[in-house]
Amino acid sequence: MRRSIPLAAIAAALLAAWISYAFAQDAKRGGGDATRAWEYRIVVLTDVVNVQQAFGQEPGKTAAAIESKFNELGRDGWDYCGEWPGVAVFKRPKP
Repeated sequence: MRRSIPLAAIAAALLAAWISYAFAQDAKRGGGDATRAWEYRIVVLTDVVNVQQAFGQEPGKTAAAIESKFNELGRDGWDYCGEWPGVAVFKRPKP
């Protein structure tokens, strides 16, 4: 239990650094107005699929469940911008 808290903190810090890096790279590539404000959404894949699916015991159900979730987010204006082990990152312009 004690070991999981520092690991979670490290994972959160790495994820935050990665999001900052991705935003900077997007701005360098001219990915829109550099002053535009974005909001981000992190999707933990094990929240979308169960553990048996995530470890490949039911690959057809895994792909369908993730595809359904990503399509739902796309309809809501979220744009996929990358992944980190076990999570997917989406962004959309702030209203």
